[in-house]
Amino acid sequence: MSTPRTDAQAGCAIANQYGQSTARELLAAHDGPFVHAVFARTLERELNAERDKAERYRLVTLKLDAKLAAEREKVRVLRSACESICEEWGRNHDANPIGAGQRMATRAGKALEATEDAP
Repeated sequence: MSTPRTDAQAGCAIANQYGQSTARELLAAHDGPFVHAVFARTLERELNAERDKAERYRLVTLKLDAKLAAEREKVRVLRSACESICEEWGRNHDANPIGAGQRMATRAGKALEATEDAP
């Protein structure tokens, strides 16, 4: 807990930073609970820091979502190419197994190249 929640905690925090006598003087001179002012300022700083952190996480998440979408598109392209190659193999392998195999290898190579060049 970095924000003091009580006068005692505020006094300890001030004493650690400025010395015991300064802490006593500040707490004695303050009319009413001292921690309210310290608490409000510190809590506002902590809240702003957490908002900044949340915004950074949001931006990172957006970038990762874009990368994931690109990878999913690559998988979609490869799946489509594989289905097409399998269909062609099924049509042509009985009539010309060597030619069908070579065409299949060529199409598979082109599909892989297309996905490797994608961002």
